[in-house]
Amino acid sequence: MIGRWLIAVSLAWPLVLIQSASADEQEFFKQRVQPLLERRCYECHSHRAKELQGSLTLDSRSGWVKGGDTGSAIVPGKPDESLLIKAVRRTSKDLQMPPNEKLKDEEIEVLVEWVRRGAVDPRESPDSESGGGSWTEKLSLRRKHWCWQPVKRPAVPGVVDASRIPNNTRTRDASATAIDRFLLTRMKSEGLEPSRDADRWALARRLSFVLTGLPPEPRDVEAFVADESPDAFDKLVDRTLASPQFGEHWARHWMDLVRYSDTHGSEHDPLIPHAWRYRDYVIRALNSDVPYDRFVREHLIGDMLPPRWNPTLGINESPIGTGWFRFVEFYPTPIDVKNEEVVV
Repeated sequence: MIGRWLIAVSLAWPLVLIQSASADEQEFFKQRVQPLLERRCYECHSHRAKELQGSLTLDSRSGWVKGGDTGSAIVPGKPDESLLIKAVRRTSKDLQMPPNEKLKDEEIEVLVEWVRRGAVDPRESPDSESGGGSWTEKLSLRRKHWCWQPVKRPAVPGVVDASRIPNNTRTRDASATAIDRFLLTRMKSEGLEPSRDADRWALARRLSFVLTGLPPEPRDVEAFVADESPDAFDKLVDRTLASPQFGEHWARHWMDLVRYSDTHGSEHDPLIPHAWRYRDYVIRALNSDVPYDRFVREHLIGDMLPPRWNPTLGINESPIGTGWFRFVEFYPTPIDVKNEEVVV
């Protein structure tokens, strides 16, 4: 179960990285750019301005995309071509903003950096983050965000055309899996066709590299190619999952998550005593298919849970999970306790 979770996370990881980068850009906008726009620009260029200047609003993304009398205010990624940057730099006598007091150099640099990084702006409307609208209205809007919506189980699409289902996933009743149905239904609506089936040699290699990080044994590939039974691929998956290398390979992903290391780092880089016990514990948990919720509980309160005995080693696995608390930054230099106190 842990393995399935890790595999799912690995497949989604590129998207997570993209979303993480986007989150960083949004944070930069909210912390650095938006307050600057509110303080120095909204008086003349927002929906709350007494008299809108130049038909330009800067209190929403659509405002600067649409632009004002002179066109779009920003060219994402190109600060030197953006009218907003030209205005605050005052490179032209006819385009100088704010009109009375020039922005400080560091303020200009914030706007330049924002535009250079793509001008990410999460504001959908003038009231989405600031400006008009009561707190009740803002709260209501925020509650509509997708992350607060109840989880729903969508209806699985009906049986799709069997000819569209890859042979490697096709079942006897030609219904495929629920995931196949969702994918194929969406692909059909987009006018797309599934890729052609990989040959058995390629399929065996892909499976082995994904699950173990290693190339398959030639004899295993030959046996799979020669196996004409309808469940040949299923049997190959089961054999590969049963390999000790499965746990070793996927444990690395989990240990990256918890920042596993044999040493503490820093200039002295002292060893962490018995760190390897936690490493081996994770490998055994993956190869034993320990339920994910149990695995997480062992990390948090493994010493307080009912024992999970390993009959081969004759040990209780549960307390070893708490070893991940040991992987922290560590300084061998004596600490001045009084100096480290935090006044709350």
